[in-house]
Amino acid sequence: MIAVSSTLVERIAKSKERTAKLEKQRRAELRKEREAQKKKDQRRNYIIGELVTKYFQGLCSLEPGTKAENADRFTSLEALLSVLAADHKLMEKLMAKARYSVPLQKEEGSTYTSEGR
Repeated sequence: MIAVSSTLVERIAKSKERTAKLEKQRRAELRKEREAQKKKDQRRNYIIGELVTKYFQGLCSLEPGTKAENADRFTSLEALLSVLAADHKLMEKLMAKARYSVPLQKEEGSTYTSEGR
């Protein structure tokens, strides 16, 4: 009887070890996925920021600071973006206009606007 209970205790201990190992692997995988998503989000935000400052060069004068300073310095930009995002008709109109002004590639490699089709 003592041998059986020690075997049972060993099996329980091994089972707990496997469970702990699997849980550790699961947490590591989740952490890896979150980090990959964060990196992807940061890259997208960087590209968007480059495009915005390319066409709105005045925004380059906004100097980042502390969280509180940023809240104050970027308030008007955030308000503008909020109003723009809320006006769906205006966004549709701007997107339609943008579609017709984006340069498209010809097979020879030269560009032309979609207005020239």
